Amino acid sequence: MHRGADHGYTVRSSSIVAWLCVLAVVPNAAFAQATDTSRAPRPAVLPGVTVEASPGIKPARYVNTTKFDLFYERKKTSPSGRFFEREDIEREDPQTIEDLLKKLPGVRVQRDRLGIPTISFVQCEALNLARVANSRQVTLYVDGQRASEPFETLSNMKPRDVEAMEVYRGASQLPMEARGDGCAAIFIWTRYTP
Repeated sequence: MHRGADHGYTVRSSSIVAWLCVLAVVPNAAFAQATDTSRAPRPAVLPGVTVEASPGIKPARYVNTTKFDLFYERKKTSPSGRFFEREDIEREDPQTIEDLLKKLPGVRVQRDRLGIPTISFVQCEALNLARVANSRQVTLYVDGQRASEPFETLSNMKPRDVEAMEVYRGASQLPMEARGDGCAAIFIWTRYTP
């Protein structure tokens, strides 16, 4: 805080040690010299602080991005979704995203006459028979954003473009971000290039 015309300042730090420093400002000088005129105690050396860390929930290759934080947090905490990481997708070696989805129990993939895939979930079809609102809708999210044309978006994506994918096969499985949007959801996280 400023202490009048002699340009003295009291400095406080998180170590609760204060000191007074008077700055001598000399006009047209090449430098200014700081002179300690206080009788305040000198800063004390505090005992060392040990910082420990445990491995994160996402791979080290993503350390410089927050893009996949939501994916890895849900993977860690959600008991109901099916999660694919890049290595899982490469191991399956699908030609299309639909090829990967076809392998999941309760998922049906068909193509219309224009070649656009239609994905349905058995659990949602049962709700549709009971005439539950939004029961047939499968919602697609790409990098956290809801896709307006989910099946067209999906048909234009290649497995090599996908870094991670989450599949929720029923309304009771949906994460908070997708509740009320439909009966099932697919979250696709595109490849990250540092």
